[in-house]
Amino acid sequence: VDLVVTELKGVASVAGDGRNWQEAPLAELVGHIQRRFHEPLRAEAPFVYRPATAYLVGTFFPSSPLFGFKFVNLIAAALATVLLASWLALYLRDWKTIVLTTALFVTQWHAPVRFVFFAPVYTDPWLLVFLLTGLHLIRRVQAESGRADIWLLSAVTFAGVLFREVALILAGTVLFADRTASLRQL
Repeated sequence: VDLVVTELKGVASVAGDGRNWQEAPLAELVGHIQRRFHEPLRAEAPFVYRPATAYLVGTFFPSSPLFGFKFVNLIAAALATVLLASWLALYLRDWKTIVLTTALFVTQWHAPVRFVFFAPVYTDPWLLVFLLTGLHLIRRVQAESGRADIWLLSAVTFAGVLFREVALILAGTVLFADRTASLRQL
């Protein structure tokens, strides 16, 4: 067990100072946010394209960014866990299978619930929240074909892109989610 923990810490740190490879660029973004954007927003790519988590941390936890990242990401992990369980409940009837599958999600070593304790400064937990929320909305669009749901999905996709750019996949997913849907229905 000690060897595994040592290896994980070694993978997470870059210079032996305990910081992960994402921490410096995201800390730079938090600094910009704390200065209220009095200078142009600059950071390494791709982190400059993911400002939302750093914005939450810089706004609500300016004196303790490390704690802020941990807190914000744990909230996202909790939301993602609930959204996953509710998504599984749409397709699985047995509550034991839902609980087991959700528990497996929570206990995997690189899941947001566990990984945030090894490297709290990262942006992935919110991606899961927006992807699962988008899947719920896509299901509603399929069932009801409402324009309000499409607008809500668009807003969720836009917000998700501010957290992690791969959330843009939701916009394409809605087109291919139902083979009987056509562009006119959207």
